[in-house]
Amino acid sequence: MECTGVESSIASAIQSVKFGGKVFVVGVGKDEVKIPFMRLSTREIDLQFQYRYSNTWPRAIRLVKNGVIDLKKLVTHRFALEDAVEAFKTSADPKTGAIKVQIQSYEEDEKSRL
Repeated sequence: MECTGVESSIASAIQSVKFGGKVFVVGVGKDEVKIPFMRLSTREIDLQFQYRYSNTWPRAIRLVKNGVIDLKKLVTHRFALEDAVEAFKTSADPKTGAIKVQIQSYEEDEKSRL
């Protein structure tokens, strides 16, 4: 799965996939990119694309609004605004296990306690 849309990243994904594998490009890049076509052909690699913004927001908003998806579980760390530097250090350190680090204003912090 390639999520950047950067030409070199797409090419790397194609070079690294196994025989008969699939490269799925979600990233949005330039209008035209060069790809290692013969690698795709001789290794029988499928190249598939998904335009990630197509009709996604209304469904996502509906799922969150109806409680099907709980986004609060994705926030693994919360920091007050005055601890923003520590929040950035936490998000940059893989050892913390951070998925989503949130810096909360005073008002947001009070709402979360209700």
